[in-house]
Amino acid sequence: FRYAGDEFIVLIKTEDEDEVSALEKRIYDETARFNESEGRQYNLDFALGHGKFDRELGEDDFLKSIDKAMYENKAVAHRQANMIE
Repeated sequence: FRYAGDEFIVLIKTEDEDEVSALEKRIYDETARFNESEGRQYNLDFALGHGKFDRELGEDDFLKSIDKAMYENKAVAHRQANMIE
C-alpha cells in the first residue's frame, strides 16, 4: 500500500529472512527486466528497506526502522553509482 508520497509498504507474513531476501531479489530482477525492455527513455529506480514488526515496539518504531533501512539502502546505491562513474 502507498504510505506517503512515493513510499510504499509491502507486508508479508513470514519469519524466514531468506524469503524476504528472495522477494527483494525478485523485485530488483523484475525491475531490471522492465528497464531493459521496450527501449524506454527512462528507468525505474528505488531503494528498499525491510524490518520485522515487533508488537512491543509498536507501529511508529517499526516504520522508523524500515525507513532507516531504506535510506541506508539508498546511500549504498549512491556510493556504488559514484564508484562506477
